[in-house]
Amino acid sequence: MFPDVWLKPPMSARSVALDAVGDSDEIVRVQNFLHEELAKYPQDMLKANLHDIYVVRELAYENTNVGGFTWAESKRIYLQSEGSGRVSMGGHWRSGFHHEFAHLLAANHSSLLSMSQWQKLNPPTFQYGNGGLESIRLGTAGTELPDITSWKQGFARLYGMSGPREDFACLCESVFSGDPQFWQAVDQYDVLGKKVRMIMAFYHSLNKRLTEPYFRHLQPYTDPDALPNYNIGDVILFPAGGTVYLSGTPARRVSIPPGGSYIYSDPLVVIVINPPGK
Repeated sequence: MFPDVWLKPPMSARSVALDAVGDSDEIVRVQNFLHEELAKYPQDMLKANLHDIYVVRELAYENTNVGGFTWAESKRIYLQSEGSGRVSMGGHWRSGFHHEFAHLLAANHSSLLSMSQWQKLNPPTFQYGNGGLESIRLGTAGTELPDITSWKQGFARLYGMSGPREDFACLCESVFSGDPQFWQAVDQYDVLGKKVRMIMAFYHSLNKRLTEPYFRHLQPYTDPDALPNYNIGDVILFPAGGTVYLSGTPARRVSIPPGGSYIYSDPLVVIVINPPGK
């Protein structure tokens, strides 16, 4: 899963795999989250830019536990699942996928993104930290959520202040979050708005379907623990319509019309997005 050179110092990459038995519930959640977040990108864009996603129980390099990183040349993303039978608050883990994919895209399409122009958007007195890894080691990254204080300063969250590329990736998380409060902040705060417009221009250059109206109309993350617990054979109702994902080979997406329903089958295969009830 890692190139040989990564296994040696100074990188010293290591991981612990999810267990197919002990972590079975978590594996299901990982699959569900990934299907929902991958569906936010055009298929041709994914095929051109992403080859593999590895999700593991533990992930580290340079003797530091991390939430994720990428191998840009091989178009691979590595993500840590946080265990305890569920995947880190749902929304937080989902945003981690968009964060790492943003890093991968920025590395492989650097000509489409000027980081020097990006840094000029910050106030003249602002200085970034010493990078994401140093921020993790100092305990100032990884657990905080986007907040209004950071938005006012032109950042998604504190971790984004550790370096320009982390700033970019953290804001990419928010662009895909569907959070209406975030978009209100984009319209209200000048630096934040300029950075987000730069992000949207970058994604639009990769695929013309990724427009500002598209990003603004993405659905907010939902906490899976707040959804009903379905049993095999339950009839799921969709008063406003919805979508069911079947992760077979090939994967299929079934659109449910308003007033339609779906009979819940194998929870390892069927993924239901935002079901209103049963």
